[in-house]
Amino acid sequence: MNSTYRILDANLNRAAEGLRTIEDFVRFDLEDLSLLTRLKHLRHDLTTASDLLDRQLLLENRDTPGDEGTELTTGTELSRCGIERIVAAATNRTQQALRCLEEFGKLVSPDFSLQVKSIRYHAYDLFASVEKSRKPTTKSIRDCFLYVLIDCRLPLDQFIERAVSVSQAGADIIQIREKNRSTAEILEYATELKSAIYSNLTTLIINDRADIAASLSLGVHLGQEDLLPAQAKKLLSKQCWLGISTHTMAQAHEAVKQGADYIGCGPTFPSKTKSFEQFPGLPFLQEVASQIDCPAFAIGGISLDRLDELFSSGIERVAVSDAIWNAESPAKAASAFRSRLESRAGK
Repeated sequence: MNSTYRILDANLNRAAEGLRTIEDFVRFDLEDLSLLTRLKHLRHDLTTASDLLDRQLLLENRDTPGDEGTELTTGTELSRCGIERIVAAATNRTQQALRCLEEFGKLVSPDFSLQVKSIRYHAYDLFASVEKSRKPTTKSIRDCFLYVLIDCRLPLDQFIERAVSVSQAGADIIQIREKNRSTAEILEYATELKSAIYSNLTTLIINDRADIAASLSLGVHLGQEDLLPAQAKKLLSKQCWLGISTHTMAQAHEAVKQGADYIGCGPTFPSKTKSFEQFPGLPFLQEVASQIDCPAFAIGGISLDRLDELFSSGIERVAVSDAIWNAESPAKAASAFRSRLESRAGK
């Protein structure tokens, strides 16, 4: 049995099913004729591309009873908490299937692979348009207390599964902070994650890359040596948040003056994910809490066992990376942080 044709057959079916799910959502929920027409064309393009493959070989190598993957499920597959989650799952499934088709298609038909590559990039734009047609979130930055910073080191499917679990566990904001991936890769990860966490009212932020943030209608977080806030604001939609890292009171006041929607304050404690020569620490947080009205998130080495120290400064919002993202169970870690923060806020 030819494993390549088995993979191609499975992913052709997966992509077609995903597109049909999204199509029905656009047809019956959004009732958007323009988007519906574009989806139909995309599905037609995939059918046309598949004509370049030997259909007889696809069918001969299909073996559903012998497919080990049919028995594997994750917790998030067994339930959906709303129609948006169904659509998010469909967009993720479709994009992943298209990538598999492009890669494995190279083994049997370079022309097929090139056509699928074009379809995949058109799908990114189309799915973003579907996202923009949904109702925007109404959560205010002042209602956000748990901010989780993540990287893109995991394979895409594992990345999405982990990030979704953190979102569902109560992360108000997730920031993609990635320095080693290409622009195309960060864009791909961010596109899929935006869809996947939409219904949880988790806001997605991109670190540093205002260009990527602007292309996906996301917020951006800037460091002191990154793009100027005024320049970033010219690229971002008005509803997208701008965050700025601050290490001194002068920087905190300047960030507010520059129109930051929130500020990150630190580093508070030594961190496993970033190295610093100096630590403003708790005294800086105390000054921020007493002088700055803008929502402020403590960052740097934040862990559950240091929350009481942090709360003593007057800061009630935290930005966490390693203690959640690299925990044995990121969802349980996020839930534990959420519980402590809600208890502190009296919710």
